[in-house]
Amino acid sequence: SSDVCSSDLDTFILNEKQGNFHTTTVNNEYIMIYPNGRLIYDVRLTITAHCIMNLLLYPFDTQECSLKIGSNAYDTDEVIYAWGIEGEETVSHFNVSSLVNFKFLGSRTSSDRDGEFLEWSILLTRSVTYFLFRIYLPCDLIVVISWLPLWIDESARVERLAIGITTMLALTTFISSINSELPKISYITAMDVYLFVCFAMVFAAVLRSAARTIHELVTQKTKQRWKLKSLWGRRRKVGRSQAPGPVQQIFVHSSGPEVTLATVEDGYSHHNGTDASQAFRPGGKRQQQNYSRFIFLIFFLCFNVIYVALYLGLSVVDTMGYSMLVD
Repeated sequence: SSDVCSSDLDTFILNEKQGNFHTTTVNNEYIMIYPNGRLIYDVRLTITAHCIMNLLLYPFDTQECSLKIGSNAYDTDEVIYAWGIEGEETVSHFNVSSLVNFKFLGSRTSSDRDGEFLEWSILLTRSVTYFLFRIYLPCDLIVVISWLPLWIDESARVERLAIGITTMLALTTFISSINSELPKISYITAMDVYLFVCFAMVFAAVLRSAARTIHELVTQKTKQRWKLKSLWGRRRKVGRSQAPGPVQQIFVHSSGPEVTLATVEDGYSHHNGTDASQAFRPGGKRQQQNYSRFIFLIFFLCFNVIYVALYLGLSVVDTMGYSMLVD
């Protein structure tokens, strides 16, 4: 009877975390007794079981998860577990079609030599398409947006830094949300490698914009000081060679890249307007900006090609190893 099959044998799932019997509308179980004394007991269960995974290649990984069935109260001298013909046929036709992130590759049955427990394993490979549109493409777009300061005019310092810092904060938030959905592990996954390189690219773009802005400000201030010193030097030379004249005053007006030198003599004002962005700009600035665009683009493209080729190759080898066990 049901008591003999379920209670007396004390069958349980070794790697079960949580389980429930189905009781709608009645207990979902039946017993079939054959004339030769053979008995089949069937019960419907919902089991949540733990599966030990190796996430080194995540999300290009292949995993094997299993259910282990054994007896909690009896040893092999009293109860021996073995797969019957119906049992092997039932699990061999099992198919998983409702998983979002995985593809079902097959299943296999096994048991230990002494008949202490039975094991049914399923082989699953992760669907990369899901992660391509949810993680990889958004990261790529954030990295590309961080390069926009390379195409913005050099005089727009605030805008360049604002774009860089915003993209870095956006990527940091995105990475935190991804890590919150992953189990806490002590090693680096393939996903961690990609996210780290993306963050490094964005950080490098911000550093490039900040360094260029600081260099421009320092250069502009230095040029202004040298121009003032040169002007005062010429005035002293003129003062030594000529008789003392009216008092002359020099005013410096700076508004953004525009520097104006005003000389007041005998009540008249003489202006010397100079565009600092043109006077102090090195001849190779635009060429340096083109080099930066080229280096960022080529490095990121090469990294993506190497990343995909490496981890897809490792994924194929990993899947082939598991498939040999199923076959």
